[in-house]
Amino acid sequence: MLGVRNSARRLGRSLSVIGLLACGSFLVIAVGANRHDSREGAGKRTSGTGGFALYGEATLPVLS
Repeated sequence: MLGVRNSARRLGRSLSVIGLLACGSFLVIAVGANRHDSREGAGKRTSGTGGFALYGEATLPVLS
């Protein structure tokens, strides 16, 4: 009951919060749906790994 009263009090703010949550949810779902398996066809030169069978990720930048 309290949430309904507060959302009706500031309608513009409530709609903007709902819109931001909807956009964020859409982006998370869209990015998750477009992830590809990097190991699929890893031996091919045209693959995302450039023909290398091993693929590595780092959470920290690799300094050279």
